Amino acid sequence: MTDHGLALGSELFEMQTLEPIWAAKINGRRWPSASTAVAADRIYTVGTDSGHKKAGGLYGFSAQNGEVAWMQGFGHGLLWRDGYRYYDGGSGSSTAVISGERVLYVGADDGLLRALNVEDGGLLWQYDLGAPVASSPAVCGNAVFVAALDGNVYAFRASRDSHGPLSD
Repeated sequence: MTDHGLALGSELFEMQTLEPIWAAKINGRRWPSASTAVAADRIYTVGTDSGHKKAGGLYGFSAQNGEVAWMQGFGHGLLWRDGYRYYDGGSGSSTAVISGERVLYVGADDGLLRALNVEDGGLLWQYDLGAPVASSPAVCGNAVFVAALDGNVYAFRASRDSHGPLSD
């Protein structure tokens, strides 16, 4: 939810009537089912760049008008990773979460946990878990937690300059 309405994927709806206020398109498609993160006047959601769902990224939209403020691409590793198989239909990335330091955290099937600047989508840091990310990150206190398909849960310092898990 924002002061402007209810955000669902790349769409914003009026709170009382659920009438659409705006619907942004990512490469010609609306993403109404994608999960969102909201901060101030921005809505953040993941989307794919191709119909094959093998490339994608995180988008920052203006909550006022749905214009794309920035996009951080994830490359072509979202659906397949050596040694792991997925059904053909997932978005390949987790819901982004925002920490108090105004950092977005998002994981993907390429095994990377990324920390992005909420203002411009710039990459602050990333860490290769060695296996696809299996959960959305969760922020609790000064830590961010994420699970991977290798069966492990990883903890990182929730900061703009983390340099790896809190413990190996």
